[in-house]
Amino acid sequence: MPFSLKGVYPWARALTIAFVVAQIARLVDAFLYLRFLRALEAFQVSPELSPHSAEDLVAWEASYRIFGLPVGIVFLGVLIAVLIVNGMWIFRVASNARYFDPQEGRIGPGWAVGWHAVPVANLWMPFRAMRQTWNASYPEAKPMDAKVPLLFSGWWAAWIASNGILAGAQVMAQGEEIANQILINTANLMVAPLSAVSGVFFLLIIDRLTRMQWAKDKHYEPPTEAMQPQGGLL
Repeated sequence: MPFSLKGVYPWARALTIAFVVAQIARLVDAFLYLRFLRALEAFQVSPELSPHSAEDLVAWEASYRIFGLPVGIVFLGVLIAVLIVNGMWIFRVASNARYFDPQEGRIGPGWAVGWHAVPVANLWMPFRAMRQTWNASYPEAKPMDAKVPLLFSGWWAAWIASNGILAGAQVMAQGEEIANQILINTANLMVAPLSAVSGVFFLLIIDRLTRMQWAKDKHYEPPTEAMQPQGGLL
């Protein structure tokens, strides 16, 4: 097959695990900051009834920043790294799928990655590309769009839900008012666990699909030249 995956697989696996851990840290971060925001909101509405003084809130925010700022920086770094490396892995397994099962109409490796960046189409096309890759990697290739295990549905449903909730909250929360910050952090309390679940399912897909392609490559006889897929990377 065109790509052995031995170089990218350990990195894709490790970074996906790091992504899941980062989402758990993000959940804790959102919970702590939401508590602070609610206390701040209560103080602004009625300082005399608030159990916290202004000095308490300033100290609370400063202590939160000690945790929240590093979490945000690490999360951003992990997110960028996982997008790049998992994009490389998707491209390579899709290339191998086209080698194993060179059918007309297959989503190419370039678009298997590229559809993630296309609005509206990114709601289903990346899932379809991964489904085609999975089905081509069986010992005996299945139809491109045949059913796949439920872990695919879990991965994609959690991913779409997390992104939908966050996008909706960002649209609704315009401005720097405390109420808008509370809305964003409340959304993050839902987004973080959903993203972690999506990451766990995708980790299982990475493991199983990589091993399927390794196993298939040991016994695979390439098609004749007339049957080889035509076209470039897309």
